[in-house]
Amino acid sequence: MDAETGWTFAVTGKESLKQSGAPEGQGSAASYSATVDRTGSPEALHQSGTVLSKGRRKAEEVFAVDGTGYVRKGAPGTPWTKGPLTDPEIAAKVEDPMAALASFITYIERDERIEVTRAGREIKLQIRIPAGQLADRSERPAIAKAVQEFRPTLDKLRKAGVTAGEERIVLAGFEETLILDAHTYRMTSYRSSFGFTVPHEGRQLRYEQELRADTRRTFTGRIEVPDAAR
Repeated sequence: MDAETGWTFAVTGKESLKQSGAPEGQGSAASYSATVDRTGSPEALHQSGTVLSKGRRKAEEVFAVDGTGYVRKGAPGTPWTKGPLTDPEIAAKVEDPMAALASFITYIERDERIEVTRAGREIKLQIRIPAGQLADRSERPAIAKAVQEFRPTLDKLRKAGVTAGEERIVLAGFEETLILDAHTYRMTSYRSSFGFTVPHEGRQLRYEQELRADTRRTFTGRIEVPDAAR
């Protein structure tokens, strides 16, 4: 994607946390949809969307500029949360489709197995990991990426008394797909899905996440963090 060009994406996602053997309907689940504007020079992101959880829909707005994230959960007037993008809670709120391009470059550099297929005007790059462990993240960049997304949930589980070590937390499948235009090599769509199982008191907690991003159009505006967020 050209550095001087901005892009607008449509992003949707969902995540869930369930316990094995629990009655249907128990556990937690949320879905998300947003429009994301992303510029390359300067690098900046603005996303505006809604989160649906427990039957209630809440607005969410995010900016990411110069290594800092700004998050507002709720209607205009709700206070902003500010923090470095290295903070897992902040990073988990930022959905940057263009980061997928960097991820696949890293996978290739680290010898992950990438399936490449070409059909008509599309080139599809795909990585699949059937199983692994949270502890494998130091050796597998794809697993490290999944762990980064899972980290805020794992931190909450730790606070709730879940003590399973990293060697017992299992990656229950990881799949990531990047679709490029065969002529321009620009990203047209991106999909990812993964799950983790965490043992706790004789049962398994299962976390799952899915994400989809589709390129909609070029973006020619400027992304500026509002004064209220700074």
